[in-house]
Amino acid sequence: MTLSPAWELSVIGEARLVTPDGRRLPCAGRALLLMAYLAVEGPTPRTRLAGTLWPDRLEAAARNNLVQLLRRMTGAHGETLVVGQDPLALSSELRVDVQRLLASGDPELPVPDGEFLAGVEVEDTPDLADWLTVQRERLAALRVRRLAAQAGRQEREGDFAAALTATRQWLALSPVSEEAHRQLMRLHYLLGERDAALAAYHACTRVLHDTLRTEPLAETRELAELIARGRPAPASPAPPTPPALARPALVGRQREWAQMEEGWRSGQLIVVSGDPGAGKSRLAHDFAASKGEVLALEGRPGDRLVPFSTTVRNLRRILARGTVTLPEWARHSLSWLLPELAPPGEARREADARLNDAIELTWVQGLRGVDVCVFDDFQYVDDATLEAGFTLVEAVFPLGRSGGIPHCIAVHRRDQLPPAMREVHEGMVRAGHAVWVEVGALGEADLGTLLGQLGVPDPDRRAPQLLRRTGGNPLLVLETLRDLDRNGSLDGAEASLTVPQKVEHLVAQRLERVSKTSLQVARAAGILEQDFSPELVADVLGAPLLEVMDAWQELEDAHLLRGDRFEHDLILEAVRAGASATVRRLLHRGAARALERHGGAPARLARHWQEGGHPDQAAPLLVRAAREAFAAARPVEALDFCGQAARLFEDLGELEAAFDARAAALDGAWRHELPGQLEPLVTRLLGDARTPEQQARAHLAQATWLLSQHQDRGQEAEAAAERGLALLGEGGTPALRAALLRELLLARARQGRGREAQDLMPQVEAAHAPLGDSRDVAALDAAMGDVLLSLGQYGAARGRLECALTAYGAAGDRYHAARLAHALALAEEGLGHWERAVALRAELDEASAVSSSSLRYWNTLRLGTLYLHARQYARALHWLRQAEALGHELGEAAGLVQRALAELSWALGDLDGCERAAEVALAAPDGRDVGQGVPWLLRGLVCVRRGHQAEARAAFERAQDALAGTALSYSQGRLLLARAELEGGGALPLVEEARRFAESGGHAALLTDALAARAEALLRLGCPSEALADSTLAVERLAGHPPREDHARPWLVHHEVLTALGCPDADVPLRQALGWLAAMLPEHVPEHLRPAFLHQHATHRAVLEAAERTGLALPFPAAPGVLAGDAPGALPAV
Repeated sequence: MTLSPAWELSVIGEARLVTPDGRRLPCAGRALLLMAYLAVEGPTPRTRLAGTLWPDRLEAAARNNLVQLLRRMTGAHGETLVVGQDPLALSSELRVDVQRLLASGDPELPVPDGEFLAGVEVEDTPDLADWLTVQRERLAALRVRRLAAQAGRQEREGDFAAALTATRQWLALSPVSEEAHRQLMRLHYLLGERDAALAAYHACTRVLHDTLRTEPLAETRELAELIARGRPAPASPAPPTPPALARPALVGRQREWAQMEEGWRSGQLIVVSGDPGAGKSRLAHDFAASKGEVLALEGRPGDRLVPFSTTVRNLRRILARGTVTLPEWARHSLSWLLPELAPPGEARREADARLNDAIELTWVQGLRGVDVCVFDDFQYVDDATLEAGFTLVEAVFPLGRSGGIPHCIAVHRRDQLPPAMREVHEGMVRAGHAVWVEVGALGEADLGTLLGQLGVPDPDRRAPQLLRRTGGNPLLVLETLRDLDRNGSLDGAEASLTVPQKVEHLVAQRLERVSKTSLQVARAAGILEQDFSPELVADVLGAPLLEVMDAWQELEDAHLLRGDRFEHDLILEAVRAGASATVRRLLHRGAARALERHGGAPARLARHWQEGGHPDQAAPLLVRAAREAFAAARPVEALDFCGQAARLFEDLGELEAAFDARAAALDGAWRHELPGQLEPLVTRLLGDARTPEQQARAHLAQATWLLSQHQDRGQEAEAAAERGLALLGEGGTPALRAALLRELLLARARQGRGREAQDLMPQVEAAHAPLGDSRDVAALDAAMGDVLLSLGQYGAARGRLECALTAYGAAGDRYHAARLAHALALAEEGLGHWERAVALRAELDEASAVSSSSLRYWNTLRLGTLYLHARQYARALHWLRQAEALGHELGEAAGLVQRALAELSWALGDLDGCERAAEVALAAPDGRDVGQGVPWLLRGLVCVRRGHQAEARAAFERAQDALAGTALSYSQGRLLLARAELEGGGALPLVEEARRFAESGGHAALLTDALAARAEALLRLGCPSEALADSTLAVERLAGHPPREDHARPWLVHHEVLTALGCPDADVPLRQALGWLAAMLPEHVPEHLRPAFLHQHATHRAVLEAAERTGLALPFPAAPGVLAGDAPGALPAV
């Protein structure tokens, strides 16, 4: 329906809705609130509107109420005044008084009398009530600013009487404004009313004392003294900058704009780079605004000091959009960064395992409906934010696709990106994922165009001079023109362009013109650097908030501040540089105290105390900052904080505290698996240790580090633990002595000295007995469990490990709990409890405490091995490939993973894959792997299948040499069965020896294999009757103890024995084997390996051939399909 262009809504004073023909329609309640909200806030999502108007309703009910309200409004008005689907907006034909007022660039446009939505109360909706209060205060502040501007203009024009009237109106609205009182004093004095001017000063003094319990500022007192002495009064403040100079049109960027257009069409990240003041941000934001809905994010100076600083600011900005609905787990996780998300009264949480997931969820939801995301000042962004952002973006090119990440523009100062991030950006450009746009200076023609647009006389003659003075830097050009405008010289002669050539000079000149309070506010904001507010600055200065607000407005009018940041970072730098060292130190100390009261980050507090000349206050805060960074999984930053703290403590002569800081760094490096940092940290700790107690602690750290290395460091670890114990003598902390004994016990067990380790156990237990700390008890259980595990006492190990795991879990120690879960899973494996082991490892994989760590590598490797033993080959392949990738990232030797892949390939009948993996395992052995002979065994088996008997014997000999002296009785028995395959009729003695290995070692699966092998050997010797008992028993054992590598073999052998005996039910085991193959194929065998599983696996091929001979129908296609593009018999590449 087309609207007449004369609908009018007044929300200032009494609300009125007037139709085009002048009729006044009823407008009240939520209909009025909805239109007033849209008039002020602009287009707004339905979810936010519904939640604001009906906060006590569930979202679905609130949205339904909104729909009904819109219908009633259309019916009542006969027109659709609220348009759009989502977001909603006011019709473009509806005129609202407050919209015109807020949008006007005229600083003196009168503000109508009356309160915003006068008489409207919304006590039942707290958020809306707060919003209404803010808008009323905003309108009142706007009315004050317009009266102040009017009074200033009238004074400059010499109309002192009119200016006096406007000032009195201003003072009536803001009775504690010293600026208004000074204006009143000055105007009376200029009118020759000296007594009235002094009376105005005394009135100011009374009001400030009675209302704020404070005295007038120095500048107010100075003005009163000038008046009392009859001296000339100072000039009134400068007028505001004309709107055209506040934001002139964009000129001279056609080339850069075209590059950005090309990047946009290609879905590339647009990287905008240039010198400070080159207009990068203006270009990026203007381009983004031309494309649709913009999400503006930014880094700020100081962000790199504290991990996630940029994330915190930008998450708040995203959540303020009202488009994100966070589940409870995400709110809890994010409350570490955003305390306002925590339930009322809840203490500040530590970072938890799902923090990064919660950040990613917020980003993804917050980007819905956004067409382009502009990330300004990228050079300031902290590393934690950078990593989280690029993890989200780098895998989804091209950008801007439906349902994906929107287009992104990243803006940074030339040559100021951190090296790693610059490398990322340049790599993305090389890969075609990003376009790099360099923004340079403006040329003479561009400056002429700009001057012409601003109405400067004779732009063609002035442009060359302006270019020489400014170098074409847009910020310096604009600041120069603003400065000339304030001097009244913008329209004057050419000589008036003789101005300073640097921004800092211009800023210094401008600061000379502002009040002393404003100068102090600017300097305090400059010291704070980022995320400052009038309240925080007032706290830093110890100044009245209303005075700071007045100064804030003066700084905004002078184009020094814009909202909660400086107009430009160069202005921030100039303001800081302009303060003396003494002033900076005082302000840094004030900032530290204020930020502490406002819950500032420890690292930021530490910097302010350090810059303020108080390293004694800074050092403990850096230790706190390190603790928080470790908790947030930011170990690199945490180690830096520890190092800074240690150096400060050393400078202060607090050597014990310095040692503790370095010890904390080492502990954190352990927990976050930074292997490259461990040795230098241990070495530094040994060098810094002064007292015997510290030296013993350092040797404890050395022993722990050595035990984490390969097996041959156990002797060195033992020596380090013994040195620590010797240093303690009969004294020392009992807990430290107990810890050294634990490491000594582990070192002896690691060397295979089981009896000595068992002999030491009572002494270790006794050392822990008097310790009351539950952490010491848990550490004892963990060590004992580890030793018992190495001794093969799995049941006893399980009990101790479960106790330790429970204790660490209750204490919230994810690091130790994860490692104990790994050890407990090993114990369950040793006990043959495969399902329990798999469950433990699956839980362990989900815990972020092990993500991207060597423990996750070991866990995925063991999971793959467990699924291999359970004959779930597809899952085994999935986990082993993950372990392979993780091992590559961590620099692990490939031997263990490739041995497992060779085993998997063998079980699947993939002879080529088995041979390849075995070759890699042999070429890159893992020094910790006692089973390095197994790849030789597998290589020999492949040779047997291919009929290469001489090569098979040689491989089996190498396997025998490698396995000799190890405790791997299962593999030794398996080798005997493999060698038996080469012996034909002489196989029986080897099979018998394998059976004895199986029985003595408790290897039930190997015993089943040996029984089937003995039955087969007896059959070859022509003794089917003797073979029948073994084949029957082997088949019976399949239900509980099937062979690991060749599940169907007992059925095949039993079929052959029954056939040799002429039994009529000889096809029964054959049918069972076929049924097992049919069940395995769809779920447990990777599709591309099914042909190999059926036709290259010796047993399975023999089963199919026997079925064909006996005429049995196959329960699956004879040649199962292979996926297009997959080669049969090959494991997929990663």
